[in-house]
Amino acid sequence: MKVLALTGLIWPLDHTGGSLATYLHLKELVKNGVEVTVVGPAAPPGVRLTNIKPPRDRPALWLWIAKRRKWLYKLTAEHDVVYIPRYAYPLVDIAHAAGVPAVVHMHGYPTYKSLGFSGDWKLEEGPALLYAALIHGLIEKAVDGWLTRADIVICVSKTHCSRLVRYNPIHVPNPPPDDLPPPQPPRRYFVYWAA
Repeated sequence: MKVLALTGLIWPLDHTGGSLATYLHLKELVKNGVEVTVVGPAAPPGVRLTNIKPPRDRPALWLWIAKRRKWLYKLTAEHDVVYIPRYAYPLVDIAHAAGVPAVVHMHGYPTYKSLGFSGDWKLEEGPALLYAALIHGLIEKAVDGWLTRADIVICVSKTHCSRLVRYNPIHVPNPPPDDLPPPQPPRRYFVYWAA
């Protein structure tokens, strides 16, 4: 089996939970004999890397994908599954055009700020608030369409799945890191107050 993944953020270049989860899932696939190709800035050992840094923000990433649609279509057609770990939702349509199933891995929620409640775009500040106020509805509608058309939507927690129930998500917990540091003894602290 051949899996294609496109990600702008991945551990160890990014230290967020979603980036680490993407790294661990791809590493687990390789360990189970899957051929994995990553289009992004880094990849786990054993993965074929197409070293490209796609934009991180959704609208910029979507334009980046649109400009490279033919190339991504050709690359997708060479694989059996497209794994979409972060915001590269337009790949759902490219995968379907190539006859390849698309798996979207949700690390956040599909709203503007990814907090999972209506109107969360209002939390933006400064110029970003104006941009969010004008565009949030279009972004949420586009993301909803892609997630509805995805073959499978997976998420990391049962609570997360319950918030995304309209997409019929599957609960797939993150694999544990296999190279955790050894447990450390508890630290002791001495606190005093001088009058």
